[in-house]
Amino acid sequence: GYLGGSSPSPGRSPSKSPQPPPPPRQPSPPKPDLSALISERLAGYQRLLAATEDPSKRRRLERNVQTLNSAMTDARSGRPVDVDSLPPQPPKPPQPSQPQSQAAKVQQAVLDYVNPGPAAPPAASTGVGGPKMVALLEQRSREYRAAAAAAKSAGQTEEALELLRVHRQFDEAVKAVQGGETVDPDDVPGPPPPLTPKPPAPQAAQPPQQQQQQQPAAQPAAAKPSASGGGLAGELAARQAAYKQLQTKAQEAGDSGKARRMGRILSQYAEAVAAVRAGGPTAAGYDFSSLPPPPGFGPLPAAAPAAAAKSAGSSGASAGAAAAAAATAMGGKAGAQLRVLMQRQQQYKLAAVQAKRTGDMATAKRMLGYARGCEPMLQAAQAGLPVDLAQLPPLPGESAAPAAAAAAPAAAPSAAVICEVSELPKELQGNALKDPEAVYDALEKTLKEKLALAEENARRFKSMGQIATADRWAKLGRSATADLDYLLGQRRLKRPPPKFNFIWQSVSAVRCNPDLGENTLEVKVLNGISLPLPEGFKESDLETQVKIELPISTESPLTQSTGWVKASANPSYDFATRFEVNRKARSTARVFKTRGLKFDVMYRRGFLKKDGLLGSATMKLEDLETQCTLHRGIDLMDGRKAVGGRLEVQVRLREPLSGAQTDQVREQWLLIEHTNQELPPSRQASASRAGGSRAGHPQGSVPESSAYVLQYEISLLKPHAGTNSKAAEAVRGLEQRLAQHKQLLANCGEAEKRQYCSVLQQLSATYAQHAKSALQEKDRGKAEKFLKKKKEADREFQDVSSRLR
Repeated sequence: GYLGGSSPSPGRSPSKSPQPPPPPRQPSPPKPDLSALISERLAGYQRLLAATEDPSKRRRLERNVQTLNSAMTDARSGRPVDVDSLPPQPPKPPQPSQPQSQAAKVQQAVLDYVNPGPAAPPAASTGVGGPKMVALLEQRSREYRAAAAAAKSAGQTEEALELLRVHRQFDEAVKAVQGGETVDPDDVPGPPPPLTPKPPAPQAAQPPQQQQQQQPAAQPAAAKPSASGGGLAGELAARQAAYKQLQTKAQEAGDSGKARRMGRILSQYAEAVAAVRAGGPTAAGYDFSSLPPPPGFGPLPAAAPAAAAKSAGSSGASAGAAAAAAATAMGGKAGAQLRVLMQRQQQYKLAAVQAKRTGDMATAKRMLGYARGCEPMLQAAQAGLPVDLAQLPPLPGESAAPAAAAAAPAAAPSAAVICEVSELPKELQGNALKDPEAVYDALEKTLKEKLALAEENARRFKSMGQIATADRWAKLGRSATADLDYLLGQRRLKRPPPKFNFIWQSVSAVRCNPDLGENTLEVKVLNGISLPLPEGFKESDLETQVKIELPISTESPLTQSTGWVKASANPSYDFATRFEVNRKARSTARVFKTRGLKFDVMYRRGFLKKDGLLGSATMKLEDLETQCTLHRGIDLMDGRKAVGGRLEVQVRLREPLSGAQTDQVREQWLLIEHTNQELPPSRQASASRAGGSRAGHPQGSVPESSAYVLQYEISLLKPHAGTNSKAAEAVRGLEQRLAQHKQLLANCGEAEKRQYCSVLQQLSATYAQHAKSALQEKDRGKAEKFLKKKKEADREFQDVSSRLR
């Protein structure tokens, strides 16, 4: 019979024997276990698919599963199935991922100690288990335990603890192998390194800073040195040969991943060999400690002189620079975690400084404690041990610690990272810093911009109900206000510009253009790029203009035109116009999506001739649904034909059509360094709450605060001083400040008192501005306090000026 179940054709004679069909159509006879064979292979491939995470392997396994499903359908329906075309018997599924990852961690912990340096990414390799591997691991465990005992008896406690830790890791690896796991023999480290004697006594006479730099370099030297001779070149050759053998073994075993990894390491050693052969500064500047040693080898002993020379040349370097160098040298996850820890520690310190400036001493002390708490984690990360970044407390305004930062070390920096010099505004770089007035102008302009940005975002986030983010922007605004007040005070007193820093702040910002109205669409035509020349025209003859058309209404579209630009195929128009559109109308969204803006580039053909069309460009505006600013370069067309050249245009809305949206943005933030002189008025209450430690006035200067305002602040806090210790402390600080203020004012001459009147006038204007801002925020209580301070400053101005007359 046939698998297809077909019967003889009715046209054939029953007496004649049926002719056999052609061989290609001859189905194979059915096998009794064909369905069972397909089912077994299908189940095996399905189990393997469930245990595989590699996308390429999953696609290959899915194709095999699909082929087996089709074969099963054919077999059940009686159609022929070619057994030879079926996928082969699948391999056994891998062991569960959890024990495997635990064994991998054990192996990595051992390798981190024996083979310090940047570890290459793990690759799939052929593992070995069984009694032989157990015996080898137990032997290594005993050797490390004996080495730990010897180190302890020699008085090297730290080395003994490290060896004991590795011994325990070997014990865990033995248990894992006994449980059925496998270990690559090439990854098993060699015997423990011999003990290194302690440095001789003359080294104790070195400077403490230099000793601290040389001490970490002595630990890697305890690893097993190579037996090869020939100095550094011989050491590199021996390690190259070892990695070539590992690469050859991996290629013979079909392990392409490990072979590629060995090839990458060999390329690093080739660069090191070339540096050694070049000699001189090339060899001295090469970081040989970044070369990963093969199994059984310690770090390069020749790397120590280079490190010693480098440390001798920079004996005054700080511990932070050494940690940064360690983070750069370390690779993989350990290096990423170390970099994240260093960055987070710096952020805690800067947050403490900011909190102290705004008078929030509780937050300042907490942030300083967090920064000190990073030290043990930094030491562990520098030693190659894993750290849990989830334990890091969040910064002010953050909801969680940067636990995911180590997984993405290339991500944008988080909050409070110091800007590079090249990132500063041009007005505050190079020779611009030599002109004090220019520096004051640039700092004042920047602070006013940051203050407006902070107030706008605080207002918007408060209206959106995001109180925590609004409070953070409000704090930034208060810091900018305090810095601006201090800057203006320094400028009034003709003092040199104060020191300043720019930092990167990672903050949530509302995506908007606050300078535009709600229904305003701004269109800017910036430049023409390589405009085509009409026939018979030279570039010096070309005179162009751009016509803008917004077809909101088919009958009467909105139009505008730029000015004419002569003699240039790359004209700079710098033209901006604004159209009023109803952003809530459906027709507006439809026009933005389907038709967009049209730009016609016209040129003058000559005297008494009509202007000609050089080309047209259309810009679709559908992206305004989710963005508020579009900056595009659009091609010039003649119908559907490109004529060459482009237009650079920008389109802005106040906020996207879908509504206000927030983004995590990096914002440059300016911080002014305050000296121990008189603080600006916006920080007086903060400073008094901090204990008044910086309340002193320098002799011979003019007070920058108002005595009447200080008395008003004391009157506000005094009723609460009996029940609130913080209020009592603030009152004491304000009273001390007022006494110093009066004493300084009593020693002032007529010229200084006239200058003091100018200070009072400036304070009055500042308080009026603060009251206006508070009213815009709908904070009537705050506005009333600032208005009261303004009245007190005006009253004192009248009293002092009347005595001068």
